[in-house]
Amino acid sequence: MLFPAIIHAQDRGTGPSVIQGTVIDRLTGEPLSQVRVLLHFTDDRAPLTEVTTDAGRFLFPPIPSGTYALEFERLGYGTIREALEVAEGSEIRVNAELIREAIAADPVVVTVARASRLEARGFYDRRRSGGGRFFTREEIEERTPRSLSDLFWGVPSLRVVPREEGGALILGREGCAPAFYLDGLRVMDDSQIDWLITPDDLEGIEVYSSANVPPQFRDGRCGAVLMWSRPGRPGVGSPFTWGRALVAGVFVAVAFLLTR
Repeated sequence: MLFPAIIHAQDRGTGPSVIQGTVIDRLTGEPLSQVRVLLHFTDDRAPLTEVTTDAGRFLFPPIPSGTYALEFERLGYGTIREALEVAEGSEIRVNAELIREAIAADPVVVTVARASRLEARGFYDRRRSGGGRFFTREEIEERTPRSLSDLFWGVPSLRVVPREEGGALILGREGCAPAFYLDGLRVMDDSQIDWLITPDDLEGIEVYSSANVPPQFRDGRCGAVLMWSRPGRPGVGSPFTWGRALVAGVFVAVAFLLTR
């Protein structure tokens, strides 16, 4: 049994670290339940053991930094063990794909990818502090939104009001629109936010009611929505695309005709 595991490590600063992940069958893509996941120490202590849920998920309790070995075993898939370096205060997500023993496969290298974009923006620090609703890239994809406003259905501090001409108005509890920010800069024309920004553009989103907006983003009385762009996607560093220019041109033309 061989498996490729992508390990995403996000530095949370100081304190204990957290290891969690998902295990799937490599060929079918289905989550694997009842997989024993063991976290071995380098000394004589007994390993920590978790068993994956029906969704193939596992989560270990907080651990100190150091060198460990992560082991997966399940009937019909055999056992494999890999070394794992854990930095202080990190959040590590493991995505493992197991292969049945009867199927031959080439060896696969375990790689480590460190996601620092949201970390550098203070996203994880604010999430740990609470007070808002947070969406990571994985959570955005799980909701399969067709538009940005689709993400906000069910968020307690927001109301989504569909528009007859398409798209939706996004309002706060007070009935006025929250302040939208993209990569830390205020989006001044947020009335057509669905046309300007798509869920695929974003790495993370933070939603705050008016009482919980971080001090540096208090530019209004109706809360705030902070959006962080994905690497290589249009953001503050590269705001222009021809498609968006065309959409903006259409709205300008319609507005001009309506005011004549």
